[in-house]
Amino acid sequence: MYFVVKLFTQWNPDAPVILMFLVGICVGVALGLINAFFVIITKMPIFIVTLATQFIFSGACLAFVGTSYLQLPDSMVRLSTSNLITLTDAGGGQLGLNISVLFVILLYVGMFLFLRYTKFGRSLYAMGGDMDAARRVGINVSRNMVLVFALAGGIAAIAGVLNGSLLRLAVPGDLVGGGLTVIAAVILGGGNAAQGNGSVPGTLLGVRLITIISNSLNLLKIPSFWQGAVLGAIILLGTVFSTLSSRNHIKMGRGAELRGA
Repeated sequence: MYFVVKLFTQWNPDAPVILMFLVGICVGVALGLINAFFVIITKMPIFIVTLATQFIFSGACLAFVGTSYLQLPDSMVRLSTSNLITLTDAGGGQLGLNISVLFVILLYVGMFLFLRYTKFGRSLYAMGGDMDAARRVGINVSRNMVLVFALAGGIAAIAGVLNGSLLRLAVPGDLVGGGLTVIAAVILGGGNAAQGNGSVPGTLLGVRLITIISNSLNLLKIPSFWQGAVLGAIILLGTVFSTLSSRNHIKMGRGAELRGA
């Protein structure tokens, strides 16, 4: 997001916003491919690689792109002020549903259909469940890894540009460290990285629940550092619950097999 804003601010501030999204997606895909390269070549755990590259990318952004806050090009400002619906409350104030919600809806629907109804999407669940077993049944794990990281980078770029547009300001370190919230939302939505579980609707519900929790903590005037503690507790409890649930399913399956025998 920051790279795109600085590039177009200096090069072509009147460029259409769709071009800014396309450039951002290209940057996101390139960074995703770097992640894929290290994961495939080094065979290191994905979490370790992406955690390391997060600090590398953010540090490189600050060192080579800049550290100052930037005003957005006009087309991004217009995006932030474009509403699908605008309502007027009793006090005369206006409330609007920003057009950016369409991006979110399209991404959710697209990813749901992709994971549920395509061969490639189903192969990702197989890889998440057991990588070696996926290789044995003929799934090209390395190729799929490259495509998944590229796709994740592109989606992250869209989210970054949208976030900058809604803030109406380009902040270089704005979303750094947000991975904890993402992990918490996925776990609350039923995701389990160790078993290849999870779904797009579940993740959507997890995001909604995290938003409700954060807003509630703010309304209760609970200090911000406690919010991180709450998210950490959610991750821990969610992981424990998911692990125990999986063990129970395995025991029940084995018990059914023994009774059948």
